[in-house]
Amino acid sequence: MVGFFSHPAVYPLSFPFVISSASICREPENFTKNRYADVLPIDSSRVKLKRESPHESDYINANFVNGFDHDKAYICTQGPLVHTVKDPWRLIMQ
Repeated sequence: MVGFFSHPAVYPLSFPFVISSASICREPENFTKNRYADVLPIDSSRVKLKRESPHESDYINANFVNGFDHDKAYICTQGPLVHTVKDPWRLIMQ
Protein backbone atom coordinates (compact mmCIF):
# COMPACT_ATOMS: atom_id res chain seq x y z
CA MET A 1 0.00 0.00 0.00
CA VAL A 2 1.46 3.33 -1.03
CA GLY A 3 0.65 6.57 0.78
CA PHE A 4 0.04 7.62 4.35
CA PHE A 5 0.04 4.17 5.92
CA SER A 6 3.19 2.98 4.16
CA HIS A 7 5.34 5.49 6.13
CA PRO A 8 3.52 6.15 9.42
CA ALA A 9 6.64 7.21 11.33
CA VAL A 10 7.27 10.14 8.97
CA TYR A 11 3.96 11.96 9.36
CA PRO A 12 3.82 12.65 13.11
CA LEU A 13 7.09 14.55 12.79
CA SER A 14 5.63 16.65 9.98
CA PHE A 15 2.78 18.02 12.07
CA PRO A 16 3.92 20.03 15.10
CA PHE A 17 1.28 19.86 17.82
CA VAL A 18 1.39 22.35 20.65
CA ILE A 19 -0.08 21.34 23.97
CA SER A 20 -2.00 24.30 25.35
CA SER A 21 -4.20 24.95 28.34
CA ALA A 22 -7.95 24.54 28.11
CA SER A 23 -8.97 25.36 31.67
CA ILE A 24 -11.52 28.18 31.29
CA CYS A 25 -13.88 25.90 29.39
CA ARG A 26 -13.79 23.41 32.28
CA GLU A 27 -15.03 25.90 34.88
CA PRO A 28 -18.45 24.84 36.20
CA GLU A 29 -20.31 27.86 34.77
CA ASN A 30 -18.78 27.28 31.31
CA PHE A 31 -18.65 23.50 31.01
CA THR A 32 -22.39 23.18 30.35
CA LYS A 33 -21.98 25.49 27.33
CA ASN A 34 -19.82 22.94 25.50
CA ARG A 35 -21.68 20.69 23.08
CA TYR A 36 -18.96 18.04 23.23
CA ALA A 37 -16.84 17.29 26.31
CA ASP A 38 -13.83 16.39 24.18
CA VAL A 39 -13.84 19.42 21.82
CA LEU A 40 -12.77 22.37 23.92
CA PRO A 41 -11.36 25.83 23.11
CA ILE A 42 -7.75 26.58 23.94
CA ASP A 43 -7.38 29.41 26.46
CA SER A 44 -4.71 31.31 24.53
CA SER A 45 -6.81 31.68 21.36
CA ARG A 46 -10.38 31.49 22.60
CA VAL A 47 -12.91 34.08 21.52
CA LYS A 48 -14.15 36.26 24.37
CA LEU A 49 -17.60 37.77 24.13
CA LYS A 50 -18.11 41.33 25.29
CA ARG A 51 -20.18 41.48 28.45
CA GLU A 52 -23.18 43.72 28.06
CA SER A 53 -24.18 43.25 31.69
CA PRO A 54 -22.39 42.00 34.82
CA HIS A 55 -24.31 38.70 34.89
CA GLU A 56 -23.40 37.76 31.30
CA SER A 57 -20.53 35.42 30.64
CA ASP A 58 -17.75 36.12 28.14
CA TYR A 59 -17.47 32.41 27.36
CA ILE A 60 -18.33 30.74 24.05
CA ASN A 61 -16.80 27.52 22.78
CA ALA A 62 -14.89 29.19 19.95
CA ASN A 63 -11.28 29.77 18.92
CA PHE A 64 -9.60 32.20 16.56
CA VAL A 65 -7.74 30.49 13.73
CA ASN A 66 -4.90 32.12 11.82
CA GLY A 67 -5.16 32.55 8.08
CA PHE A 68 -2.45 32.35 5.47
CA ASP A 69 -1.47 36.00 5.65
CA HIS A 70 -2.82 37.29 8.96
CA ASP A 71 -3.72 36.21 12.49
CA LYS A 72 -7.26 35.64 13.73
CA ALA A 73 -8.64 35.37 10.20
CA TYR A 74 -11.32 32.80 11.12
CA ILE A 75 -13.39 31.64 14.06
CA CYS A 76 -14.21 27.98 14.68
CA THR A 77 -17.11 27.23 16.97
CA GLN A 78 -19.62 24.50 17.77
CA GLY A 79 -23.29 24.56 16.98
CA PRO A 80 -25.26 26.11 19.83
CA LEU A 81 -27.23 24.23 22.42
CA VAL A 82 -30.77 25.21 23.38
CA HIS A 83 -29.51 27.31 26.30
CA THR A 84 -26.60 28.88 24.33
CA VAL A 85 -28.41 29.85 21.13
CA LYS A 86 -27.94 33.57 21.86
CA ASP A 87 -24.15 33.33 22.18
CA PRO A 88 -23.29 32.84 18.47
CA TRP A 89 -25.51 35.82 17.65
CA ARG A 90 -23.70 37.90 20.25
CA LEU A 91 -20.45 36.83 18.59
CA ILE A 92 -21.67 37.82 15.13
CA MET A 93 -22.96 41.20 16.30
CA GLN A 94 -19.73 42.02 18.14
